Amino acid sequence: MKLRILTAQNIAVSGVAIWATAPTLAYGGLYRIIVALLVLIWFALEAGRPGGLVRRPTRRALLVLAYILCLSTIEVIFGPRGAVTLAQLYIFLFFFAVYESRRREISTLEPVFWCVVATLPVWMYKTYGALQLNPGVARMLVRDSQEALELSSQGVGGYGLVYLSVLLMPVLVSLVPLHSTQLLANLRPSKARTYAAKLALFACIVFGLALIASAGYSIALYSTVLGVSLSLAFNRSAGAGLIVRALVVMVCFLIVLAYLPNILQKLLILMDGTLFEKKISDLLNSLQATSAAGTLGDRVDMYSRSVESFVANPVFGSLQSGGHSAVLDQFGRYGLFIGILFVWILFFVPLRDLRAGGSGVGVSLAFMAAFVPVTVLNTLVGAFGIAVYVMFPVAATMIRRKRPSNGESGVGGVSL
Repeated sequence: MKLRILTAQNIAVSGVAIWATAPTLAYGGLYRIIVALLVLIWFALEAGRPGGLVRRPTRRALLVLAYILCLSTIEVIFGPRGAVTLAQLYIFLFFFAVYESRRREISTLEPVFWCVVATLPVWMYKTYGALQLNPGVARMLVRDSQEALELSSQGVGGYGLVYLSVLLMPVLVSLVPLHSTQLLANLRPSKARTYAAKLALFACIVFGLALIASAGYSIALYSTVLGVSLSLAFNRSAGAGLIVRALVVMVCFLIVLAYLPNILQKLLILMDGTLFEKKISDLLNSLQATSAAGTLGDRVDMYSRSVESFVANPVFGSLQSGGHSAVLDQFGRYGLFIGILFVWILFFVPLRDLRAGGSGVGVSLAFMAAFVPVTVLNTLVGAFGIAVYVMFPVAATMIRRKRPSNGESGVGGVSL
């Protein structure tokens, strides 16, 4: 009976996860109604599960529930748009509920993990292709418009998809050297499933890195480099030479990226009158247009507004914020206590895993290295909950599994 409930819940969670990550499902009232029903079904099944979160809520769950009720009340009474302002936060915290429900049996969420890994490459590839035609596509999708609706219907993602990829890269890279029995222990590993998992993992990493490199978000690029570097550094299966070469390549890439506009300007002078002049000029214009869309000065101004709002009323907040930092906006809008609670909600899972020690320390540090700058320097997207409360803890569980000895056969000795 319990197994059937968990399976039905996994189907509901997978449906919500696909909706949160698939650009084609981003718009449309029918999709949102279906997702709301899936959430209700999950909670109804949880209520029927002996020892479930509804019957026996944990202190963490009660604390988060109080946080949701507090913010919802504030926004309904004082906010210009009511509780709609918190829509992305509600989605994010649904995945918190999923994690808290399975906190002692995280491995039961592996089907959801592989569902996300199997579907994400489709949207990554489509978005990467759109970015090659128009480098500003990801920024167009930040605003609700007819153009954004058309792009989403074609499977093109925006800010949320790019930064979800950033959070997933350190996690997925950490899984590459794992044995099939570590990756698919709860899914009856076979050669076919092992190769399918390997292909999906490889596609997710390749298309994810290509998407991040093409999107034009500097924070996304730097966070990915830091997270993946730590993931490689803690990877015991990778030789020291591989780690050093990877780090050198990444550092050189960042240096070239930083000086690329200056290099192109000098090349433009040298290639004056040649066939390459127009190509270099087009590339330079694309880079300048992308950087102009989100300058450092604009960001600092938004961060400053959140800080000023907090300083004006540090205890209860000022109901105002800059709107460009998930963490700073909470402090500026709602005050010290809610801000601290929000920071705890964001980071308690990776910090808890970090304290557990063992072989999962590397992926915990790598994930934190990407997650902290993304949430401190950018706004929150509901899909981030998938990375924090499903993908990361499931990956950490896989990494901590004992690798079979040489005498044991996993799946025909197939290793990822």
